[in-house]
Amino acid sequence: MSVAPRPYDHVRSEGTPVDAGTYRVVGVADDRVTLLRVADASGKRVHVGQVVYVSLEEYGRLEAASNPDEPSLARGLAVATVGAALVFVGSTPESLASLGIDIGTGLLADGLVFVGVLALVVGVRRLVRYRRLKR
Repeated sequence: MSVAPRPYDHVRSEGTPVDAGTYRVVGVADDRVTLLRVADASGKRVHVGQVVYVSLEEYGRLEAASNPDEPSLARGLAVATVGAALVFVGSTPESLASLGIDIGTGLLADGLVFVGVLALVVGVRRLVRYRRLKR
């Protein structure tokens, strides 16, 4: 990697000079780069607070990586779909009565609608954020 390090850049290590995983640049000095470990070797997000320091030469040997916090299109669609389904089920309890499921029209139905609306909002927010980052 020949690009000068900038805060919030992401790099991947295969175990040399630091443990395998994905790291975020959190600081740059004249002779070294400060990295925060944000994902393990398989790409799974971690929250360990592990900070490491590497020389600019060592940093140059690391490969660029994507941000593990970037929103996923599939996850946004899934959350929005579940939200829409919960709103539908909560607002039309008779649709489940034919299946032998009686949720009534009281607190449970209202709760399903409430949770469904929250899930819809979260899903749509994720989709908007995904679209904004992909521009």
